[in-house]
Amino acid sequence: MGKSEAKEAKRLNKLSKEEQKWEKFVEDTESYLAVAGLSKKLNKVIKLNLELGKDEVDERESSIKAIRQMLKNRKGTPFRRGLNSKIPAHVRIAIDEMCEQAYLDYKAFFDCSNFYKYVFRKHKKSGGGYYSDADDYAKVMVKRLKDTLMEQYEKGEWDGNPFTNAVVAK
Repeated sequence: MGKSEAKEAKRLNKLSKEEQKWEKFVEDTESYLAVAGLSKKLNKVIKLNLELGKDEVDERESSIKAIRQMLKNRKGTPFRRGLNSKIPAHVRIAIDEMCEQAYLDYKAFFDCSNFYKYVFRKHKKSGGGYYSDADDYAKVMVKRLKDTLMEQYEKGEWDGNPFTNAVVAK
C-alpha cells in the first residue's frame, strides 16, 4: 500500500468515525424528542437543524452545537456533561421528575424539626460532619435516590415509569 492509499484509508476511517458520531447524535436527539414533550416550534427548529446536518456535512458541527444549546439543562436531556447514559430518555425524564419532587420533600423534612441538623451526618467519605442546611441535605439525598433509581432500572427491578414501583418481569 502506497502513501496515497494509506492517506485515503485514514481519511475514510476518519470520515466513518465522524459519520458514526453524527448518527449517534441524531439517534439520541430523536429518541429524546419523542418523549420530552417540547413545544412544536422547538421541535421544528431542532428537526430543521438535523436536516441541515444531514444534507450539508460541513454544517454538522454547527447543527450539533445549536441543538445541544437548545436542549441542555432540560429534564432527561442526553446532552449533559460526563459520560453518555445507556438509560433511555423516557427513564431519564422520569428520574429527573422524581428527583425534583424528592428534593422538595427532603428539604421540607429537614426543616420540619430543629434537631435534625444535629442528628444527621454526612458519610465519612463525604467529609463527615453535619449538613450545613436543608439544601445541603436534600442534594445529598437526591443524589442517592438518583443512583438507586438508575441501578434499579439497569437491573430490571424498575420499569422506568415515573412514580411507580413496577418491576420488570424476569
